Amino acid sequence: RHGCLLAGQSKFFFFSLPLSLCVCPQLAITTVPNWQVRNVGSIAGNIMMARSRNFSSDIATLMMGAGAKVTLVGSEETALDMADFLWPAKGTAPIIVKSIFVPALAAGEHFASYRVAARKNNAHAFLNAALRCTVVEGAITSANFIYGVADIKAIHAKDAEEAVVGKALGADALAAALPALEGINVLAETQYHTAYQPEGKD
Repeated sequence: RHGCLLAGQSKFFFFSLPLSLCVCPQLAITTVPNWQVRNVGSIAGNIMMARSRNFSSDIATLMMGAGAKVTLVGSEETALDMADFLWPAKGTAPIIVKSIFVPALAAGEHFASYRVAARKNNAHAFLNAALRCTVVEGAITSANFIYGVADIKAIHAKDAEEAVVGKALGADALAAALPALEGINVLAETQYHTAYQPEGKD
């Protein structure tokens, strides 16, 4: 297990990761914001915007796919997984993000993240994804498939997760996942194409 310390607005977030996974969030995070805010905004601020303002966040998808836990401080301290954090119940009291914990990959676990955008840097994603699965003796035993920008917040591709369990890693799993992914309803993008800027920000 190796650690990554990421600083943001006097807050430190410790990610407990194996070295192989440690590189992936670092690379992804360095291409997320525009250069004016990179190293100025915080991870906590990014996911809070995703939670409260339905911001199309690459980081929220990345953290949810990696199985992150968010520790919150409000009337009391509590820990939530990213899905519960991003989709809070109505009337939830104001909170502060204290820490974000990403569990290390166990033996047989694999993680990957993807982002489709007009450019590598300084462009919002058309779609993003983070995938974490466990493979035992060549077969997938559990899967965590997260898609962002498809809905107002990052979502589980639950049908695809269920479809690949028990399948051999490779063509069999892909063949099972693709029909299940067709059921995802991708919402029309409204943050970057508006009545005032119908051509979009790109």
